[in-house]
Amino acid sequence: MFPMDSGNRYFQTERGEWRWRLSNGGTVHAYQMACAVCGRDFQSIRDGQRTCSRECGGGLRKKPPQQRKCRGCKELFGVNERGQRFCGHSCAAVYHAAKKPRTTKRSDVELVNSDNPRWSQDERGQWWYTMGGKGLRSRGEIRNCNECKRRYLVSVYHKSKRTGFCSRGCATDVWRRNNPDRFKGANSGRWKGGRRVEGRTGYVMVHRPEHHSLGGGRKYVLEHRLVMEQVLGRPLLTTEHVHHKNGVRDDNRPENLELWMNGHPPGQRVTEQKHCPTCTCNQHG
Repeated sequence: MFPMDSGNRYFQTERGEWRWRLSNGGTVHAYQMACAVCGRDFQSIRDGQRTCSRECGGGLRKKPPQQRKCRGCKELFGVNERGQRFCGHSCAAVYHAAKKPRTTKRSDVELVNSDNPRWSQDERGQWWYTMGGKGLRSRGEIRNCNECKRRYLVSVYHKSKRTGFCSRGCATDVWRRNNPDRFKGANSGRWKGGRRVEGRTGYVMVHRPEHHSLGGGRKYVLEHRLVMEQVLGRPLLTTEHVHHKNGVRDDNRPENLELWMNGHPPGQRVTEQKHCPTCTCNQHG
């Protein structure tokens, strides 16, 4: 664009024609026209130019926004793009959500998790689950729990649609019923081979949940009684006890065990001890 006062390179001939003076001394034909924005007369070597400057050209390109009624909130708004029908994303989301078929209806059925503040029900009876703090939400569905048989709300996108449980507790109960020994015995993280020493008594305990003497949920039995039963080839009676000859309670070799009827006092016989009562082997001085 060449404004009217562009270095006085525009001049008018004697016949009234406008010319543009080139840098090499030549001239070209120029046109005189009126600016479509400010109305001033200007000269240009381009036929059909509508504005006199860049400022006026920018104002010509800016079209005034059109007014249109939003389909969602029914309020007027400025349309900046062709085919715009809503004043914002929120109105568009609400409008399209209302057009979708309802997954829940208004009813008096008690729902397990309807007291959750994230769940809300609109005027049509549709349940919605609000996600995060940005106002995003998803439609809900009413389903029956496979465990407690109660009805609960679940998002159409939530993974619990596939499991069919109203809570983690119901899912855990089913899992434990189907896997009763998952964390017991050899599957436990604290498993040490099924053999342990009791810190209070010093006796060795062996994991034998099928033993005839166990009951009430107990699964460990005394090892020295098992060894004696293997030696005798029969179960021990409740009135029979096993004595350790050398007094070491975790030494369960068959030659170190002795069967007693009824109870027996703690300790060892004098003949079983390594030293006699009056021995001075361990005395100093």
